[in-house]
Amino acid sequence: MPETPVVLFVEDDPTVRFGSAQALELAGHQVKAFGSAEQALPSVTPGFRGVLLTDVRLPGMDGIELLERAKQI
Repeated sequence: MPETPVVLFVEDDPTVRFGSAQALELAGHQVKAFGSAEQALPSVTPGFRGVLLTDVRLPGMDGIELLERAKQI
C-alpha cells in the first residue's frame, strides 16, 4: 500500500499552529506541525511525498527560503 501523504505545517504562533493542524487532521490529513523552518527542513527528504505548508514570516529562516531549500532537495 502506498505511503499516506503528509502535510508539513510550519507556523511560529503556537495557537495558530495547533488550531490549523487540528483542522487539517479533522479533514483526514496526516500532519506534522513545526514551530520553525529549521525544525521542518529535516523532514523534507529526496522523494518526499506530501505537502509543505508554511507561514512566510518566521523567525530565522523564513517560509520563502524554506520552500527554495525544499525545491533544491
